[in-house]
Formats: sequence, structure tokens, C-alpha cells
Amino acid sequence: MLIVASNFLCLVATNRNFEWKVVLQWFIKASVLKGLEITLGLTLVSMILGTLLGLLMAVWRLSENQLLSGIASFYVWLFGGMPLLVQLIFSYNLSTLFPTLSLTLPWTSLTWASCNTNDLSTPLTAAIAGLALNEAAYMAEIIRAGLLSVDNG
Repeated sequence: MLIVASNFLCLVATNRNFEWKVVLQWFIKASVLKGLEITLGLTLVSMILGTLLGLLMAVWRLSENQLLSGIASFYVWLFGGMPLLVQLIFSYNLSTLFPTLSLTLPWTSLTWASCNTNDLSTPLTAAIAGLALNEAAYMAEIIRAGLLSVDNG
């Protein structure tokens, strides 16, 4: 396998059709480097938020409180089972589903606060939310499994 892999890498590295000079020129373009910076920042923020929310969901799932355990189980089922692309589409198009977000007293018309959803949700915040919610579902299961693998005491 190592010989096959090394031959493949040598073939790719020495193939003139890849035009490595052109590839290098595009890799150092400002737009590509800016995209790399945004991607790494998005990854860092969504991983931190996903890990924190996943920890909370894992603790809730192991809780003896049936309400908290049920909420966490539903969350892990929903966000862990839904494809990430679907979650990102929903979070990006949140303003289509809910043009305004309002804090109201249930069963009344009393509104405490209201705002346009587009003012709150930019494409970057939608991406952070979608990725963090997905990460939290998987992290909750990882943390829960880790906690269950340790004996009491």
C-alpha cells in the first residue's frame, strides 16, 4: 500500500497537466487567503460553541430529570440525524420562515421586543449557528459516552 500511495503522490506531483505554478498563483491570491481566514475563524468559533453546548446537552441527557433528559435526547436526535447541509440551509433562510422575531406574552398581543430577522442573522452568524448546533449534537454523544465509560467512584 505504501508503494502504491507513494507512486500515486509522485505521479500527481510530477504531472505537468496540474500546472502547479497556476495553482500556487491562485493559492496566494488575497481572496483565497481571506476565505481561508474566514473558514478557520468560523471553524474555531463553531467548535468552541458546539463543545460548550454539547457538554450541556450531555449533562442534561444523563440527568435524572426527565424533562432535561428528554429535551437533550430530542436535540441530539434532531440535530444529529439531520444532514448538515439541511441545517445550514434552514439557518441561512431563517428570515424566510420568520421575517420578524418577537418576544410576546403567550395568548396575548403584548409584545415586549421585536426585530427584523435579517438584522440579527447575517450569512456568517447563520453559518456559525448551523455548524455549532450540529457539532453540539455529536459532541453531546461523545461526552456522554465518555462519562458512561468511567465506573462510578
